Amino acid sequence: MGDITGTTFAGYAVHDAVGTDLVSALYRATDPEGDRTVALRVISQDLCDVEGEDRELYRSFRRRATA
Repeated sequence: MGDITGTTFAGYAVHDAVGTDLVSALYRATDPEGDRTVALRVISQDLCDVEGEDRELYRSFRRRATA
């Protein structure tokens, strides 16, 4: 996935990129109600399409995201 700065993603207005890591990108965004700033972490599309050991990175991300 490319840079989503300046777009709306999953209902959130994306303002700027904060950082990236091996599995995701982190953005500063405004929630759909528009009353608070949130951190929006977007997982890499490449990670969703992998098999084998790399697939465990995706599972780990999902566990942390839902915790």
